[in-house]
Amino acid sequence: MVLLLIAFLSAWAHPAGSTASSSSGDDDEKQPLAKRASWASQHALPQPAAPRAEARTRVNRFPKIPRSERCGSCENCLNPQRKKACIVARQRMEHRLKSQQGTLARSGTTKKPTVIAASAMSIPAKGPVPTVDPFTRCLTGILSSSGGVMQDHHLALLLQLVKRAKTKPHRTALLVVLQLSSPNILRQAVAAKLLLELQLWLSEFIAEGRQALVQKTLACLHKLPVTLAALQPPCELGKIVGRLRKHESFGSPVIEPAKRLVVRWKAMVEQSAKSASTTASMGAPAPPAANASVAAPPLETQPSASLSVTEDGDLFKGTDKQRTGVKDGVALSKKERAVAAARRVPSPEPQPRKEKKKKVTWQDEEAMVGVRWFRKEDQERLALEQRLAQMLPTIAWMNPAENDAMSEAELASMPAPPARGEDSIEATEAAARRQQRPCRYFNTPQGCYMGDRCNFAHSTVPSSEHGRNSSNSKRPAEDNKAWHHQASFKRGRI
Repeated sequence: MVLLLIAFLSAWAHPAGSTASSSSGDDDEKQPLAKRASWASQHALPQPAAPRAEARTRVNRFPKIPRSERCGSCENCLNPQRKKACIVARQRMEHRLKSQQGTLARSGTTKKPTVIAASAMSIPAKGPVPTVDPFTRCLTGILSSSGGVMQDHHLALLLQLVKRAKTKPHRTALLVVLQLSSPNILRQAVAAKLLLELQLWLSEFIAEGRQALVQKTLACLHKLPVTLAALQPPCELGKIVGRLRKHESFGSPVIEPAKRLVVRWKAMVEQSAKSASTTASMGAPAPPAANASVAAPPLETQPSASLSVTEDGDLFKGTDKQRTGVKDGVALSKKERAVAAARRVPSPEPQPRKEKKKKVTWQDEEAMVGVRWFRKEDQERLALEQRLAQMLPTIAWMNPAENDAMSEAELASMPAPPARGEDSIEATEAAARRQQRPCRYFNTPQGCYMGDRCNFAHSTVPSSEHGRNSSNSKRPAEDNKAWHHQASFKRGRI
């Protein structure tokens, strides 16, 4: 390594075609920049090149599958959020791709798989390509040799196909399959509310005016073992079929089957009503023996005790009333109406109208309770203030500080305070001092209206220089006449 470094430095110091004299710094500076750049590029170490990233492109093996070629029943078709191709269509395309690859391998040509797939999809196959309908595939999977459904485990798929049938060919095929199915399958289908789907189909056929489809639907209904429980609301087949009896636009091919269905269902209703009335008249049947084993009839064929005798229009016009729970108030026949009228009690004679008595109810509010409570508290406070005002003259002479410092013996030796209503010694002395002052109203022309109750002295004024002597001076009143005189003077009577 050291030898290589020395050789590199010597080669850089003594280039080829130059002498020792030309290797000085001056000669090096005189060399043009282009020559030095070319020499550096020749003797420089090679730099490793960065790996080139290959561009990844999306390769579509198959073209876009149109909606008409999708099966509509696979997992990807039922979940379009996955954004994946139809499984059945993709398998079909892969089968075509393999056949094309085998043909090309035998011929010896080599092409990319994408080109082969594109050519296989672009080149149409010989003859028409049969499209597999998922509905037809599912229906043919449950059919027997007779053309109907015979196995009980196929009933769920049959009912699902009936609900998913939206086109006229699918519904026509199902009507034929139902007529060719076994009685057990038909009985279970009717119990599973098959009549509701047929009611929807029949309504659409009538609205669109399709006589042939209406006729096939009536033929299917004639084949089905319809029960009273199946004809109860929300099923309205009885009303729809009853209207078809008067539908003149469809003609006799539709009117006659509708009449036969109405007669058949009406007889079934009457038979169940008779059996129910017979059972009610005979009473409850005796319980069977413990060892006896009697097969109970199916639920669909058991009579309903709530059904009464119905007329021609009850089966079709009374469905709405049965749904809302409204019963006919008037009997249908004249005889029954007459019997009902005889049983009715006549209404009493009109009486004068009774007026309601006005009733006033006083309601106590919580706010009033609060107001009363505050008023009561104010009254107590006023009473307390009055008591304190009466006690002030009594306890005014006591010194709280001295009393607090006294002992109990000293307090007991002190004279008792005056009773309530009596004046203390201090109050008496204060009144005596007030009586020494002259009364300012005594020497007036009217005199003092207080009389003897005046707290000030009624003394005469000495004679003055104007000639007024003591004989003409006002004397103090001896009674209460001066008080009455002054009061009448104030009221304006004098």
